[in-house]
Amino acid sequence: MNRTSYWRVASNVLGAFGVDSSGSMTTVFMMSLLVLIPALGGAIDIGNSYRVREQLLGAADAAILAAVATNSASYLGISSHDGDGRFAAAEEAAKDAFKAQLAGQPNVQTNVTATIEKSGWTVTATVAFEAKVKTNFLGMIGLPELTVDGHSSSFNTLPAYINLHLLLDNSPSMGIAATQADMDTMVANTTGNNAGGCAFACHELDAASLPQGIDNYTIAHILGVTTRIDVLRRATQDLMDTAAAMAVAPNQYGVAIDTFNTSLQPVSPMSTNLAAAKTNAAAIDLMVVSAQGANNDRDTSFDTVLPQFDATVPTSGSGKSPADPQRVAFIVTDAVADEVASTTPTTVAGASSLVVYPAPATPQDRLIQTINPSLCQSMKDRGIKVAVIYTTYLPLPANSFYTSWVQPWEAEINPNALACASPGLFFEVSPTQDLSATMKSVFQSVVANARLTQ
Repeated sequence: MNRTSYWRVASNVLGAFGVDSSGSMTTVFMMSLLVLIPALGGAIDIGNSYRVREQLLGAADAAILAAVATNSASYLGISSHDGDGRFAAAEEAAKDAFKAQLAGQPNVQTNVTATIEKSGWTVTATVAFEAKVKTNFLGMIGLPELTVDGHSSSFNTLPAYINLHLLLDNSPSMGIAATQADMDTMVANTTGNNAGGCAFACHELDAASLPQGIDNYTIAHILGVTTRIDVLRRATQDLMDTAAAMAVAPNQYGVAIDTFNTSLQPVSPMSTNLAAAKTNAAAIDLMVVSAQGANNDRDTSFDTVLPQFDATVPTSGSGKSPADPQRVAFIVTDAVADEVASTTPTTVAGASSLVVYPAPATPQDRLIQTINPSLCQSMKDRGIKVAVIYTTYLPLPANSFYTSWVQPWEAEINPNALACASPGLFFEVSPTQDLSATMKSVFQSVVANARLTQ
């Protein structure tokens, strides 16, 4: 179409709307169309470039979320490294994820960059792009393409890797019936074994010498009485389920389990296989004694056990990788020692020291006292958090031994157990409270505060 016919067609179109095409006004308007038509087309091109930019921003969002989302391959790969810095493999994965979103945009030429960096407990991802969008109308005025750019950023907190070292009291005192109803049942059914009945389910090897031919531990099982050791066993197994449910990365939590009385007894070695640890925890059981009064009942020795336990727990790490976990000593006890006085380096205020005469008739000291908090200090000095669950030492007013040797300083038990624990990691649980819930609460506190002290 030449210029003349173009104007004629335009004049006819305008004439159809009752416009006089012979005047100068028509000429001006026709000249305006030469500007308006490319402008209107340009608006279409600009709108298209805006839509492309929004799509690219969406692709950038998807790419960074894939990079930092919990349980994503990039996130887990980054979290397994202790050091800070950029991660080239994760950056390439983010760029590939971005490009995969653009398969339907053949007219878009894009340059994309990704920066994924770990600093302390945080991983930050940024995906930036610059794209050339081909135009349809603006090319008429020398603009064959439009440039759009943008970026998207996000971050996530990395998991804390923690090893729990459980130290669980299985001395005869943990054989006490777990509730008042269980105590009453035991007392009513053990008069043949102990004058006046006994709330303790002592586990004795020489049960045949007892009047009923069975020990109180067996009686408790026959009667379906729940003892503290039963509660502790179940609570420990429940804790394995809690740790597994809370883990957001492979091998995030490791657990070792030991019981103690006069010495340390391994139950389950340090492992991140929490299902295996749960199975092993089924072996948690009450200490077996040879007979009533054996070793003069000196069956709980913190002064022996805590140094042994301390030696098994490595110095705490940063918690920023599986190879350098934070360490938590998780102690569950009634916090009352009954041990050989001559092997005890220090005592605490109010301790009761007896002189007893086992066969042969050789005097031996027997020391009854609360846990000595100074025995926990070495672990704290090495960055190990010490969590203490104090299972309330129950008053036994009908028991003459209790009233003579424990009751006078009973008020010291809770404060000394508290002093053994790291700040915020002391919990007391009575027989009427849920030990499983308490152990879960302690673990949650440890996890929640893992990043605050490093």
